[in-house]
Amino acid sequence: IYSVLLIFGRRAWVLGKNEERCHHSTEKISVLIPCRNEAENLPALLDDLAAQTMLPAEVWVLDDSSTDDTESLIRFYQNKVPFSLFYHSVIPKAGIRAHKKLAIAQGVARAQSPWVACTDGDCRLPPTWLATHAQVAAKTGAQFVAGPVGLFPHPAANSLISNFLQKLFVAEFASLIGVG
Repeated sequence: IYSVLLIFGRRAWVLGKNEERCHHSTEKISVLIPCRNEAENLPALLDDLAAQTMLPAEVWVLDDSSTDDTESLIRFYQNKVPFSLFYHSVIPKAGIRAHKKLAIAQGVARAQSPWVACTDGDCRLPPTWLATHAQVAAKTGAQFVAGPVGLFPHPAANSLISNFLQKLFVAEFASLIGVG
């Protein structure tokens, strides 16, 4: 998986006031990473975030009941990245089954920047990911910017059938992104 889910004005979501939405600088962006059992993938994502041409002000890893080493991994990385890195264990709420939505809501409540970007723990990001989205928001006055997500066949797809199916899934997902 490659790229981003979304970036949006945090204060616009929290406050809901039109005049607040358009006048915030995109110079400071908090990155939210809702995840569950992504310890294997998070190092590459954190390295990608550290290599951004525009560094995030802070990164929140929002852990939804992982049973792997997500928390200890984040604690290890906190002193190794050029941005503030925080770990938050998502607090479940009775009757809520949309765990990712809950994680993002809890991350938005903790984020200190006026803008928030979200990505997933298994995503890979090009070095200009954050700067490009910030530039679009700043130039257009947008309150919400969505970017593409690309899927690539898994390199371990070794049979003709699994390779074909993966390519089919990639094509299907690309068409859904295109419609969006």
